[in-house]
Amino acid sequence: MGVYKRGDTWCISYFLNGLRVRKAIGASKKKAEAELEAIRTDIRGGRYKEPRRDSFDDLLTDYDKQQQGKKGYRTEKYIIQRIGDYFKGAIVQDIGVREVEAFMAYLCKLPVKGGGERGGSDVNHHMVCLCSILQKAVLWEWIDRNPAVTDKVKRPPKGDGRDSLLTVEEAGRLLGACLPHLHPIVLCALDTGMRKSEILGLRWSEIRDGMIHLPASRTKTGKARKVPLADAIGKELQRIKEGRRVKAVVSLFDLVFQPPRERKTRKMGKEGERGKLYIVTDPMKDIRAAWDAAKVKAGINPGLHFHDLRRTWRSHMKMAGVDSFTLNLIDGHANPKIETVYTQLDDEHMKRAIAHVPTWHKSGTSGAGKEKGLQAESPQPLVFPGAEGGI
Repeated sequence: MGVYKRGDTWCISYFLNGLRVRKAIGASKKKAEAELEAIRTDIRGGRYKEPRRDSFDDLLTDYDKQQQGKKGYRTEKYIIQRIGDYFKGAIVQDIGVREVEAFMAYLCKLPVKGGGERGGSDVNHHMVCLCSILQKAVLWEWIDRNPAVTDKVKRPPKGDGRDSLLTVEEAGRLLGACLPHLHPIVLCALDTGMRKSEILGLRWSEIRDGMIHLPASRTKTGKARKVPLADAIGKELQRIKEGRRVKAVVSLFDLVFQPPRERKTRKMGKEGERGKLYIVTDPMKDIRAAWDAAKVKAGINPGLHFHDLRRTWRSHMKMAGVDSFTLNLIDGHANPKIETVYTQLDDEHMKRAIAHVPTWHKSGTSGAGKEKGLQAESPQPLVFPGAEGGI
């Protein structure tokens, strides 16, 4: 048995039932010596309990089952799989700060599609997930402390986020380049700022009284919200509904934006048997090729994401003078700090804003005038081109 130092951490080692046990204590040598002495006393008195040796694979499996069905699992499952591959076969009690830092270094070195360095935001998503997994081990009393919390492992900066923003002219070109089935979807994103999943899952029953009533089950935050309809998208939805009535009765439960075609797929049956034929309609996959083609035709940055239309909507609404509180209610952002990520102001807007700095004093002001105080000229209200018509 003994006390030794590993890097900046003091550790202890002792023998139990013929096996050597090592344990990291911390930065204090005195604390390590006290811990070792306590273990010696417990072993002599027959009170010592053998340390737990729990499998990380079991912990991860249970965590994955609890996350299934939750919003965002579609993305998180790939992160869970990557964490599982890295820590496969590990013991939960053996994962400390050193192992967590090694995992973070491994993430930073992973190749990125298209080249370049992996962004801090992606690394942070993995670290948050790992921290949540190990926190479950703390709740189960498998470990005393979570080695992945931020006060132990410093995470990389997240960065400023994406800065893709369409101008009014670029948005118009993109709309003009869209195929007929994609045009109303893009227009809805630009006129409402809704997420892609909210748009593609929109049903006629959710549209009434000039508003879109999104139920809590279809929003990212799990809270119901209302989205007002601009004139352009309101007329477009009416056109779609009238055109649909020519062919069939429109049900309130029908999707507003239906895919242009049905795709057929065959589910695998037993060995030697042909599976049953199913009709698959997936609007998210059907618009992907049309979206890429529209960007090329319009001469738009090919790296533009559909979600950037949401940023475009919020940025132009902000530059048009709409207050942040109202924008948060419409687009469903619970955290006011999100504005720094979703709102980008162009150079011309900032130049127009700075032009409204008051004239604090006039040249040649006399001493007597200074004693009376400086009178600032009242700025004229901000007026931005295109504000009255939206994007």
